[in-house]
Amino acid sequence: QLQGSGKMNVSPAAEFDPSALDIIVRGSDINQEAIAKRFIPDVILPMELDTGLSSGSFAMKGAHMSPVIDTSFNISNGTSGSVTFQRESTSVQIRSPQFEVLGSVYLQPPSYQDVKKAVTQSQASDLAKPNFTGGSMNLNLNGLDVIPLLSDDDSVRNLSKSAGEAVRLRVNGRVKLEGDVTKDAEGGPHFSGLLNLENVRLNQMKLYRDLKGTVDLTGQKVSAHGKGMRPDETLDIELDLKAMADSSEGGSIRFGDSYVNLRCGRIQGSGSVMEEGTLMDFRVANIKLDDLELASLRGELQEVSAAVNLNTQTGRGRASILAPKYTGLQGDSLSGGFRWEKDVFRLEKFVLQQQNSRYEVQGEYVLPSSFKLPSSAGELIGPVDGSDAPGNSGRWRLRLDAPFAEIQDLTPLGRLVQSVNNQFPADYERAKSAFMGALQSASVRLNDWNESLDVLLAPISPKKPSSTIGEHRHGYNHGYGSGHGEAGLHFPALQTCQGFWKGSIQAFGGGDGATSCDFDLRGQNWQWGAASLDSFIAKGSGHSEDGVQLQEFVLNAGDAKLLVRGSFLNDNQDATLLLTDFPVNTLRPIFQAVPALQHTAPAVSAHAPEPTASPLPLGIIAGTINRMSGPEQTDETSPISGQLFMSGSLRGSKDSPSGDVTVRVYDAVVGPTRLSNAQASAKLTEGKDMTFDVNIVPLDGQRSSGQIVASGKVPIQALESRAQGGSQAADTTTNHEQEREIDVSLNVQDGGMAVLTSLSPNVRWKQGIANLTATVAGTMERPVVRGEALISKALLDCPVLKYPLNLVSADIRCEDDVITVRGIDAYVGRKGRIRVRGTLPLRHGASHEPLTNSRLTFDLNQLEVKARNMYTGQVDALLTARDSVERPIIGGSMRFSRGSLFLNPQAQDDGGAPESFEDMTSMSQKPAESLGPSVSKVFTLLTKGDSGLTTQLESAMKSEMEAVEVIVEDASGSNAVLDGLAIQFGPDLRALYPLVMNFGVSGELVASGPAHPDTISVTGTVKLPSGDINLLAAQFELDREHENLILFGPAPGEQTAGRTPVGIDPMVDVSLNSGDLKVSITGKASEWSEHLMMQSIGQGSTGIDSEKLDNTEAAKLLESKLKAALLADNGQIALSKLAGNTMATFMPKIETQGSVGNTKWRLVSAPSVPGLLDPSSDSSTSSNVLDFLALGAEMEVTFGNRLQAAMVRKLRESDIMTKWTLNYKLNSKLRMQFDVSSVSPYAKTLTFQYSSSDDTT
Repeated sequence: QLQGSGKMNVSPAAEFDPSALDIIVRGSDINQEAIAKRFIPDVILPMELDTGLSSGSFAMKGAHMSPVIDTSFNISNGTSGSVTFQRESTSVQIRSPQFEVLGSVYLQPPSYQDVKKAVTQSQASDLAKPNFTGGSMNLNLNGLDVIPLLSDDDSVRNLSKSAGEAVRLRVNGRVKLEGDVTKDAEGGPHFSGLLNLENVRLNQMKLYRDLKGTVDLTGQKVSAHGKGMRPDETLDIELDLKAMADSSEGGSIRFGDSYVNLRCGRIQGSGSVMEEGTLMDFRVANIKLDDLELASLRGELQEVSAAVNLNTQTGRGRASILAPKYTGLQGDSLSGGFRWEKDVFRLEKFVLQQQNSRYEVQGEYVLPSSFKLPSSAGELIGPVDGSDAPGNSGRWRLRLDAPFAEIQDLTPLGRLVQSVNNQFPADYERAKSAFMGALQSASVRLNDWNESLDVLLAPISPKKPSSTIGEHRHGYNHGYGSGHGEAGLHFPALQTCQGFWKGSIQAFGGGDGATSCDFDLRGQNWQWGAASLDSFIAKGSGHSEDGVQLQEFVLNAGDAKLLVRGSFLNDNQDATLLLTDFPVNTLRPIFQAVPALQHTAPAVSAHAPEPTASPLPLGIIAGTINRMSGPEQTDETSPISGQLFMSGSLRGSKDSPSGDVTVRVYDAVVGPTRLSNAQASAKLTEGKDMTFDVNIVPLDGQRSSGQIVASGKVPIQALESRAQGGSQAADTTTNHEQEREIDVSLNVQDGGMAVLTSLSPNVRWKQGIANLTATVAGTMERPVVRGEALISKALLDCPVLKYPLNLVSADIRCEDDVITVRGIDAYVGRKGRIRVRGTLPLRHGASHEPLTNSRLTFDLNQLEVKARNMYTGQVDALLTARDSVERPIIGGSMRFSRGSLFLNPQAQDDGGAPESFEDMTSMSQKPAESLGPSVSKVFTLLTKGDSGLTTQLESAMKSEMEAVEVIVEDASGSNAVLDGLAIQFGPDLRALYPLVMNFGVSGELVASGPAHPDTISVTGTVKLPSGDINLLAAQFELDREHENLILFGPAPGEQTAGRTPVGIDPMVDVSLNSGDLKVSITGKASEWSEHLMMQSIGQGSTGIDSEKLDNTEAAKLLESKLKAALLADNGQIALSKLAGNTMATFMPKIETQGSVGNTKWRLVSAPSVPGLLDPSSDSSTSSNVLDFLALGAEMEVTFGNRLQAAMVRKLRESDIMTKWTLNYKLNSKLRMQFDVSSVSPYAKTLTFQYSSSDDTT
């Protein structure tokens, strides 16, 4: 936007009238970069000079012959300035955050008479040329970064990328220049003046404190001489620049004799150009790189010098740095030199000396014959003639010698290489755009792409910290998991690598020829994390065309030794490999990345035979005594142990390799199973057929040990064509695959099942007779699986069952991808039994016309389940599986009864749910923080104050809902679909949150849909007939006069035709009482806190008063109850009260109820501990009938709907209190209550309660 106004007088008198001109123009939102490109199309401003929009003004005032022009501007980056043009001077003023410049140029204007006489254009142009008489400048620099001003954006980005961080050269200081302009002998301008440099600093490197000198400038020469207040500050510059030759004739800058000498304290710098620019030299010394702050480069530059003679085409140079350091890589000294002779550049011995290492680097580079060497310094800085660019690269050689070295000194080099390879955000965005464009052009489905990447990278990707629920989902191993529950291949940190090495490496290449390398390396005492290497030798050579020749490659680690010799990666490969005495447990990081081994128990000792399990009572007793004597020795956390021996050979060409390998493991152990024989062999032919043979025999000294035998042939070419996935590769190999089919067979007998079950966390083979055979034939695209499994008299141990599976028998057949279970039968304990029958296809969508109604039926009767931290009790089920094994549709019914369902499956073994009274008493001996999340949640709830009550309750409820989701998600695989699966609860089923919650559970749920918490549909009702919540400050009990329900399915009024409700978000309708406090929740479980209502029930003169409490009042009430429960009258902790509350928490309760006619009864009892509170008392001689009532016992009898009697026996401070209550309903509005207490002062209370509304209960 531009605005202008003004006036102009055009009369003859206006030539000298100071008021003849008065014009002003203002502008705003001006894009100066666009204006600059309009007049200079090729201009590219650096990022630092991309100033954005600007505003300014232009004013002209005065007479026509001597106007005064004022211009000013303001830029959005904080830069502002002004320029004033007068007849005898021009003044400039610019201010910015990084610099400030004030300057003036003095002129000698032509006389008015001469101006009036100029009537032609040429005469006016001659008079318009400025005639300078002098000038002055005052420049203040405040951290001006000169690197962006000297280089383009790409160069700055590449420099920062190589350095690993941004590189800055910030200049600070003050420069003053003032002088006069005269004519020299040849009539040209000659400037001579005074120069003053004050506090000049480059980053933190101080240059000049206060230097004063003189400056002379002519058309071709620059001269500056100065001296500081100290003798070690000098400046001497003499530059002789000849005229620029015509660029069209291929000329360049010609130098006369020039030199530069600088001295700034200890810093010295000098350079010269002599004899028309053919002799050049420079030297810089005594620079502290710490002050220069070039990226992370540190140390002291003692000297950098070079001398070049372009006439004789020779040159030499050297460099020396003391205590160099760069991004963590540091040394004691770095020194070396170079030499140039004709077309050869030699890197003379360059030495890096570290505390425990020494590295020597030598090399040379030979220029190609087509490269034209410069003949003067002007050609070095002038334009490059593209016709002289070399057509090929020159030959090079590089040699590294390490007389002695320590690996730890080089570990920062790995981080340096990584930082160099890191991409900047702009590079990442460009790469991302290009990648997404390529995916769209290739029509790749991103969902499938992401899923494939997740599957491929899962074994080697680092695991993110997961929630406690996630840890349960993937790490729960039912008591047999090893200590390596986390999957993934994890390597130690690079900085943990230690050891010594020495040797030499020499490489050759370039000149459009082959690249080769010779190496001779030796090392000893290497350590990387837990892995160690005593010594190694690597000697051989590599060639880009002839492959690798290993004369000797030896690794020694303890008794283990690896020896490799021969040639690789060429047309005539001939190599051998021998590995002896290698401990297999060293490979445990790799085992942890194999999904089949992630749940395998740690390998036991290979030398102490495990006693054979026996179902007889004496066998059980012997096993118990053996376990009590101490745990069996395990081989750390590796699922496989033993001594590995391997030998192999490689032959053929690199395109058609052939060879064989044989592997044996002595003293082998897989989990809890010892092996007497474990060996495998494989052979690869030049026709790309691989044959293999595997033989595994378990160790069993009493019966037939059994075996695992696998053998067959697999065409490797078929595997390659499948991996390529291209249509052309598939077309060329289709006919070949039909002729070359796979042929694999597997046979497992008897004890071989122990090896297979060692890989499973859910079952363990103990003994029995088994014969499993399987064959895979056909092509890789259409494999055909056949086989059978016959098992009899087997004994299996299942961690989730209380008793082992005994007398297991099975008859399973597989034919044409259809599995037929003729019978699976097993007995569990005295009453439990498992039966499986039916037929089911292996693959989903396979065409099996006669098997349309095929299904598998699972009949589970009275199984005693003991899944730690999840469920302990009885399970009965009748399940059916339809469709296929790959995608089963599961229906039927399940019943959980006579047990406990724990609502904290995320608890670990050291803080899990107690399963017996002994477990709870042992937990009481642990510190408070080890009692799991329950106590900590409740304590935080009570001590948070008036702001955290709702938040903490919501966190606890979310934890319980996640626990239900885990149970649903663990019920089946992700491909399973539930079809009307009925889940029944009760009788005698309790839901426990240890130390906090104990509810009775009954009811039935029906689940349908994919087995995932977000997509499953659950309907039904769960009833809570009884229960209590212990918050220490208050003990809440379920209101038995209220029907406490958890309703799954659509809420009343939400059922929509044609819509099936999905997800797990039930309706909750629960009411709890605690003396004068009542809590009720009615609403969605996910929104329970919005429906939570607390009421304080007090007794007034007319009956019961109910008052709703907000969160602040509820928190204060709970806090007061907590103080009353734990503190004495003097404010100190009352140990008697604390002991009473603790005993009430830990004592297990047994509740039963029933009815006879109109009479209902309920009894809550607990095992008594005679003499627990009074060791001197003798309960056997007590005559008081109350002494035989258990602590914590409750008894309640209801006669019809009018009369109710109750007794409660509990611990109150240091006394045991028994309270009797009789409640009689006189009519619908009036009832009477009589209370008697056995504790002093033996209160007897008679209360009448009146309600204005009719009481129908």
